Amino acid sequence: LSYDLKGNYPEKYVGIGISVPIPLFNRNQGEIKKAKFGIDQANSLLKKQSLQLELEVSNSLKTAVRNENMAREIDDTFSENFNQLINGLIKNFRERNISLIEFLDLYESYKETTLQINQLQYQRLSAREEINFVTGSNIFK
Repeated sequence: LSYDLKGNYPEKYVGIGISVPIPLFNRNQGEIKKAKFGIDQANSLLKKQSLQLELEVSNSLKTAVRNENMAREIDDTFSENFNQLINGLIKNFRERNISLIEFLDLYESYKETTLQINQLQYQRLSAREEINFVTGSNIFK
């Protein structure tokens, strides 16, 4: 804001002025540093995400391999033989060849073993789905 009583074309001149600095020698160094810092920050975040993804894939693969090895250790005919065993157990109980306590004990063992086999199958399929999820592809169908 400026005021001039007699030194200008009209008397009692009142005016408003705006000044804008022209950066001839500054060349916006602060914004350049800020942009470089942003690029470095984005690169380090990308590296972190990459390492985290690599770790997740590695852990999922190890879990899947471990579950597959445990599933391979089970004999293919085990389930069929085990079902024949429980059918024989029921038959012997009906014929009164074994007592109720023996029947319940053997049936409880059968139930626990069946649950463990089913849990192993669930873990096996879950590990496969985890690999599909982490990699973002459909490796296992």
